Amino acid sequence: MAEVAIRNVRKSFGAIEVLHGVSVDIADGEFVVLVGPSGCGKSTLLRMVAGLEKITAGEVAIEGHPINDLPPKDRNIAMVFQNYALYPHMTVRENIGFPLRMAGTAPEEVARRVERAADTLGLKPLLDRHPRHLSGGQRQRVAMGRAIVRQPAAFLFDEPLSNLDAQLRAQMRTELKELLQTLGTTALYVTHDQVEAMTMADRVVVMRDGVIEQIGTPLDLYDRPVNTFVARFIGLPSMNLLPGIVLAESGTILIDDGTALPCPAATWLPMENIVFGFRSETLAIDDTEGIPARVAVIEPMGGQTQVLFKFGSRDIVGTFSARIAVKVGQQVRLRPDMTLAHFFDAASGRRLDGGPPQSALA
Repeated sequence: MAEVAIRNVRKSFGAIEVLHGVSVDIADGEFVVLVGPSGCGKSTLLRMVAGLEKITAGEVAIEGHPINDLPPKDRNIAMVFQNYALYPHMTVRENIGFPLRMAGTAPEEVARRVERAADTLGLKPLLDRHPRHLSGGQRQRVAMGRAIVRQPAAFLFDEPLSNLDAQLRAQMRTELKELLQTLGTTALYVTHDQVEAMTMADRVVVMRDGVIEQIGTPLDLYDRPVNTFVARFIGLPSMNLLPGIVLAESGTILIDDGTALPCPAATWLPMENIVFGFRSETLAIDDTEGIPARVAVIEPMGGQTQVLFKFGSRDIVGTFSARIAVKVGQQVRLRPDMTLAHFFDAASGRRLDGGPPQSALA
């Protein structure tokens, strides 16, 4: 196990800078996920830690030792890629043991480590099969086994589950998280899937356009996003965001059609343009007051019902635990729980002081 320190790292391709001074400290045994839209720089950052991309400026250190100039094979890390990169002519046993054989490890030690990794990953019955005889999930386990046998200081994962179908991805998320908890090895994981980030990480690093927007636990990011980008990106469905004006004197917020809602934050917000945010599960349907909206789409999901409402030209999504009795086209009133509301500056998108207190989120 090891600490990984990424300090003010920059990356340029010619005159184009794609990472603009990124800093992240990953604790010993911590599972950190880099998440963000395509092109935000998360995979480039991972490849710089792995030694597959040259660092333009800044420093990466593992166990306190700078590794900028070390070749990948000397960094004591193991990387699992999106494509499994298995050798088709080798058996599972041979694929898992390949990095050890290349390092000149004694055959007896290779066999011992391969057996132990296969046992951990449930691959022992498959050791003599070739990759063409394995499912996608089994191939991914073999790729992870090949990383495990190296006993690295840290694991790097580059979207390892993206080639799997939805059900298998959910299964592999659980298995991978359990595996890393058992091994206790430091891990840096890249994905564009915020569900993976929320369900797997100890901490999440949200990136956009080569900079870090926010770092925190999954619930930190969900409950108190620092700006409207994080509010939209973290959570499924995304946070509902509506423009409005806070009237501090009357303790209300006027959203863009003139609907007035009680504003618990009115004591600290001046009269100004804001963005008012609320999560889909904090929404209730009211007969008499709230935001006027029309039911557009109903999505039953068993234990929950998700409803898309139209508020003028804007969409509002509600998630309800009950199987609510509404019909497409019906006019309703939507009442957000204002004790769990979020407020952002309309110009910058940055979070304004206040918002839901931690006690309300517990």
